[in-house]
Amino acid sequence: VIRGEDHLSNTPKQILFQHALGFEEPTYAHLPLILAADKSKLSKRYADVAVLEYRMQGYLPDALINFLVLLGWHPKDDREIFSFEEMVSVFDIRRVQKAGAVFNTEKLAWLNHEHIKRLPLAQLVKLIEPLLVENGIESEKTLLSKVVEAERNRIKTLRDFPTSAKFFFVFPEYEAALLKWNNAGVPETKTALQESLDMLAGQKTAGWDDKSLRESFEALLKEKGKGSVLWPLRVALSGLTASPDPFVIMSVLGKEESLKRIRSAIAKLGTLF
Repeated sequence: VIRGEDHLSNTPKQILFQHALGFEEPTYAHLPLILAADKSKLSKRYADVAVLEYRMQGYLPDALINFLVLLGWHPKDDREIFSFEEMVSVFDIRRVQKAGAVFNTEKLAWLNHEHIKRLPLAQLVKLIEPLLVENGIESEKTLLSKVVEAERNRIKTLRDFPTSAKFFFVFPEYEAALLKWNNAGVPETKTALQESLDMLAGQKTAGWDDKSLRESFEALLKEKGKGSVLWPLRVALSGLTASPDPFVIMSVLGKEESLKRIRSAIAKLGTLF
């Protein structure tokens, strides 16, 4: 019988009853309790979240199980990321610790992020598709696979994806001032974008991948500095200050869409004069 240590005090009485009734006495193992952040006993209604709600929030089943297993137990090598099958193979109840373990939602999010990174791409795409429909975002399968591959290292839960990756599917809206890097003026920013546009316009569609695009920018980045070139380029492509590498974004968007967004950014800068 494996149960929480809060039942430890009941055990002697239960054993006496078993002996009195002629029952076979089971072997007991008492596990440490899961604690809230303030080290108090975790309520069954902690954060008012049921197990199935975690799935609704975008947590993977294997990640949640992985997290729960590590509450009060650790393997010999201090490894933390396990598939379900790996957990079954290495679990040893003798390595369960005596002290209670805190239910740390940040640790759960980190574990979920690690499991998302390891999930086969096709399986991850299948899990994300319903979330796009729910958010009114349309995408054909090939583009979606590319976007998922580009974003999988950035999202902590599946529900992060529609917000984080929306700019890939919808033309971004942003304020023109966001295009300026640090104290750069409008003319410098416009020049940097125009030079990027001219360079990209001459690139062949057949070699339009992040590695080739990165190599083509080497001289410009060395001359003007990474921030001066890549910041306005990133914003032009995504409308965001934090996004995947701009070369990765362009490889996903394709040449035509990338040039369209950069031209739009240059036009936006004209509104700042």
